[in-house]
Amino acid sequence: LLTAAVAAAAGALVQGAGAASAAAAEEAEEELTTLGVVTVSELTDSAPREVVLDYLRAKRVQESNNAPADFPVFVRQGFQAYVVFGDETRFRVLDNGVILYDERGVGERFPVDGEEVRFQYATFNENGKKIADTYSDAEPARSELGNSSLIPGVESALRAMTLGQSAKVVVPPELGPPVGPQTFFMARQYEVFDVDVLGVKTCRRQSTLFVSRLVCDD
Repeated sequence: LLTAAVAAAAGALVQGAGAASAAAAEEAEEELTTLGVVTVSELTDSAPREVVLDYLRAKRVQESNNAPADFPVFVRQGFQAYVVFGDETRFRVLDNGVILYDERGVGERFPVDGEEVRFQYATFNENGKKIADTYSDAEPARSELGNSSLIPGVESALRAMTLGQSAKVVVPPELGPPVGPQTFFMARQYEVFDVDVLGVKTCRRQSTLFVSRLVCDD
């Protein structure tokens, strides 16, 4: 399952630009925040030359990692970053900073807390390197919304998606997996998810003595 602990361990595979440096580890209390969500044209028209050069360098790193063609570019500026999309990419930013783009198959049935969501996903770090996915697994991921078993940004995205919908999701660092020695890395980063919502079930919790289990309707 896409638990925060599992995804945090997977985040240790981060390579290339944006990986935690010794200096960043010493300043782990600093939080990486989003400076702006812009298109390539908006960046090149208004940002200083040094920022544009940083964009080109980050783009080359992603290309070396065979990142998807529409993958956003993350341009670090100290403890802030621009999230840069292609000019033709349509995206929406949720109130908490999670970004959804390339949305397909939008319907009307939104999952709510207490329901079980069945979904497929692939995870990429901000350099475009795939970390993990469920598409080759025998079973998709399943999780109850609202019980803190998911990375907060992913849970937020699932609440904003509908049954049968596919989307790509940018999770900002503050809503990503935890960091610290127990997770093998010290620096927060953006993560990108391909998500397909396959099913939503109404569930209820049944408790017997010391055992609690989730019972869902077929």
